[in-house]
Amino acid sequence: PDCDAMRKEFGLGADDFVVAAAGQLIPRKGHQYLLQAVAELHPRYPQLRLVIFGEGYLNNQLRAQAASLQQGDVVQFAGFREDLDNFLACFDLFAHPALAVGLGVSALKASAAGLPVLVCEAGGMVEAVAHEQTGLLVAPEDSDALARAIARFVDDPDLCQRFGAAGRQRMQVEFSIDAMAEKHVELYEAVLTG
Repeated sequence: PDCDAMRKEFGLGADDFVVAAAGQLIPRKGHQYLLQAVAELHPRYPQLRLVIFGEGYLNNQLRAQAASLQQGDVVQFAGFREDLDNFLACFDLFAHPALAVGLGVSALKASAAGLPVLVCEAGGMVEAVAHEQTGLLVAPEDSDALARAIARFVDDPDLCQRFGAAGRQRMQVEFSIDAMAEKHVELYEAVLTG
């Protein structure tokens, strides 16, 4: 992907540490906690930026929250993007603070793009992210825990690289079409043989 063009499009500097989040703007996606975490961190990390992709009825409420936290220059609401997968690899970290989630497809896609992933321990996220290997799992509804985890990534570029590479490799091994097909066959056989 042309990351220079992408960063220019979103008005991001070369040295900015950019966190991406993607999902419907609805309460169970937990964006309010992510906004709080970024606001907490920003005085210490002026290079921190957050780009939120998605639409939903909390749009105005979340924008108002960002404004009241004086994060207007830090947080961008980028709406829904069909082409997000094309430039996901250009971000530094993918955060998915959902309080309840099924499989966590967006986190899997971020791993496949080589991004470290920060998620809450909820639903399918526990399978989607290997804690301390491909990303970090934190308690849901805990902006302090999110802030501590983001700070770890900003402070340690090697950690980002390592988790990102491990995530990409894990996706190729465990979530490839072949691996998924094999797991389904095993599941069906187990069900049929009781």
